[in-house]
Amino acid sequence: MKSSQSRFMSASISPQICSLDLLTTFVLADWKGVTGEIPQCLTTFSNLRVLGLVGNKISSEIPTDIGNLNMLTVLNLADN
Repeated sequence: MKSSQSRFMSASISPQICSLDLLTTFVLADWKGVTGEIPQCLTTFSNLRVLGLVGNKISSEIPTDIGNLNMLTVLNLADN
């Protein structure tokens, strides 16, 4: 059964995420109030396989270096 409640969090992605360089999955989906930029440091996470930021208000350009993430298999940036 799917919940009818909508999630809302007003925030941005903390620069502290840059210290998690062994991160393999980062999903911050459907919070609707997450704003700001995709941290450039995510493009250096060589183990990153899943990046899901769907359903927020991310306003930045997609970092071009994201194409260098050889392990990345899922990239979902829709609805921003």
